Amino acid sequence: CKWAVVHGDLEAIYTKTLKASLVSHDPSALIQLIRGNSINVQKTLDILGELLSNAELSNEVISHPKVCALLEESIELQANTVCKPIIPAVSQIQIEDLARRIPWNERESISPIQSQMILQCAYSLFFLDRNPASPFAFEPRDHPIVETLRLMKCGLDQKPGIHQLLELVEKIVTKFCPEILEYMEDQEMETQSIFMPTNQETPRREMMLIVEQSVENYLTFPKSDPSASKLERNYLLAKRRFPFTEIDCTIVRALLTTKHSRGPFLSYSMLIRDPLILLQCPLLVWKARGTRRVVLAIIKRALQANEHLTRQTSQSEDAAEEFISSRNMVVCRCFLCLVSGCTMGPNGTDTSVLDPIRCDVLYGMIRLMITKNPGLVAMLIKQGIPDMAVDWLVDNCAESIQDAHSLTIVLSDRSRLTATERLRTADASIRIVIAHGTRDESEAKTLAYAALNQLVASFFLVLGPVGVPVNVLGEGERGMDVTQICRKAMFRMLSALQHVHGSRTGLKNECSMALQKLATLCKSEGVQSGTVANRRKTQLKEIWDAVVKALNAMGSTAQL
Repeated sequence: CKWAVVHGDLEAIYTKTLKASLVSHDPSALIQLIRGNSINVQKTLDILGELLSNAELSNEVISHPKVCALLEESIELQANTVCKPIIPAVSQIQIEDLARRIPWNERESISPIQSQMILQCAYSLFFLDRNPASPFAFEPRDHPIVETLRLMKCGLDQKPGIHQLLELVEKIVTKFCPEILEYMEDQEMETQSIFMPTNQETPRREMMLIVEQSVENYLTFPKSDPSASKLERNYLLAKRRFPFTEIDCTIVRALLTTKHSRGPFLSYSMLIRDPLILLQCPLLVWKARGTRRVVLAIIKRALQANEHLTRQTSQSEDAAEEFISSRNMVVCRCFLCLVSGCTMGPNGTDTSVLDPIRCDVLYGMIRLMITKNPGLVAMLIKQGIPDMAVDWLVDNCAESIQDAHSLTIVLSDRSRLTATERLRTADASIRIVIAHGTRDESEAKTLAYAALNQLVASFFLVLGPVGVPVNVLGEGERGMDVTQICRKAMFRMLSALQHVHGSRTGLKNECSMALQKLATLCKSEGVQSGTVANRRKTQLKEIWDAVVKALNAMGSTAQL
């Protein structure tokens, strides 16, 4: 063929003699024909299609050092043709069907069917890189790329052609779905300590049914396995033997199944486009340690993939950041309600719905989201979270102080927040300053000043209108009681100020000045006789006592 390229007409020669069995032994001739534009596209696709669909031929050609050049040149030849659309030599359905038949846990030696899987995935990724806008382009997140990469690394010493394939495949994966490379390490760490029986090989379909049945049994009879350890074990064993993308979709579909309807059918690409669907899981799922850790592992991977996908598909970086921040706020808000054991009531009050969930994985995810997303704490507090969630956030997340500047801006902008929202924000802000302000004293002092000013400015809202026996101030469509909400936030702030102590002289001085102003307002408020006056006098006495108690805790007294 090399001689004929220069000396003869190849049309009759390659049509009769060039076959897939010969190319699998040495693809050099076909590569040279492609580079010299001496072979048509259809003939190349026929040969390549036969190579990719035959396990024995794939196993032979992948051992040749020029297998990578063969795939690249054939795709380039097809891309340069005038025929549109460009159809790949192997479809996604073929890859899915092959993935179901592969023994993924056998890695001592690369079998022919595993070589075929490596070759098909590599070809599909090369096609995606060259033709990303093609309707037939490969969707890597729907397929076992992690497992294929691990197979390629195991076959480096056995198949010479894999070295260059692996290098280019990792480059393409980093370009389109970089989170997949991180999954490889995480998956190995999750499953390396799980005992895997060697004398029993459960078929794929049967294993999927076992996982699905485990979820159904727990949701139906939770008392039979309170910690859901059986479900977690079956999940980890299945993920060790089969692609995690398929296992995750099976688990999510089973968790969202109810007595009246089956869970939605999801591919992994659909799951990562809407990872918040996992928040629809029943509350029972979050209570048990096993199911909770399974769901958190799935949602962690889905959120990470969703972030990369959002950045790739958004029209601008600002739009991507806004979407990711909104998504993280929803997730973090739900997690805070779980760990604090409450949710927001109809009038801004806390409504306890379950015992607080103690889970180190959940704690870690909350803190990680706060660290990676500056402004997240400010958005949560601005939009309103239960007081119990605020307390948990202050007690467990020292990273919340990084949003001190954002909270100061929120308190300074009076046009976008109502009176109750400003005072509730001030309550959360002063608690963050007291607990973690030593990390950044300059920003903490500015935030404390803004919060304390809001406290003093809300004094008359707490008391309510003069001469009115009931709370008549309301806001919003639901008519929330402004006086009651502000009163609760003020006493929470006065209670928090009792914990200002130590060597933080600047903060103590700011707090003492604000408390002295409140004490002066209490004494200067004139009280008349009557039922309404007695009620107002009682409220002033309560505020006075709380102020004096806070001043005494800081080593000061009320000066009138």
